[in-house]
Amino acid sequence: AAKGPLKVALQSGFGLAAALSFLQLKLEKVYKTWFIVLTLVCSLGLLGVPFLSPKPFIDVWLYQQKAADYLLNLQNPYLFDFPHLYGDKIGSTYGYPYWPFLLYVTTIFKFILGDARFAFIFLHLNVLFYWLKKKENKDLIFLWFLFPVQFFVLEQAWIEGVLIALVFFHIEFLKKRRFLQASILLGFICATKQTMIFYAIFSIIYMFH
Repeated sequence: AAKGPLKVALQSGFGLAAALSFLQLKLEKVYKTWFIVLTLVCSLGLLGVPFLSPKPFIDVWLYQQKAADYLLNLQNPYLFDFPHLYGDKIGSTYGYPYWPFLLYVTTIFKFILGDARFAFIFLHLNVLFYWLKKKENKDLIFLWFLFPVQFFVLEQAWIEGVLIALVFFHIEFLKKRRFLQASILLGFICATKQTMIFYAIFSIIYMFH
């Protein structure tokens, strides 16, 4: 049996190991608890935006709502004059200003839930739960979802939130060299906003690099 300083060292070592194991177990439980809490906060925070701000005073939201109504009534949103929202300061917009993919997606959610922004929330939640399946760096996703501007962009119905979600999955496909899926998704991205043609150019260069 160990005696003297060796016995003290062994006892101290075992005691410290037990204490660290207990602390690690507690920290893991705390981490898992907070991880669940943050996931719920992000999800409920996104879902709560349309209810807390049901009618934001911005033309982008109005265009999406009105365009969905036109399409649901079997009318072409690109042929209608959208109303003046800011009085005489800014003129009205003739025709829906974005490309068809966004129109089709937002119309589905406008029909089901009454607000086009639920399409954005659906895409964001897909990004969130896809990232949570990763084995590493899971907590990094919260840096994006808990960034205050994220909720403001959603509240204002800016379509950049949709584009970020689509580009996220497109990059994932490229990283895994799933070029067929990446090409299809790239088509959807380009059919969302006109300026994404520049993103497409760099994506195609990457695919053939």
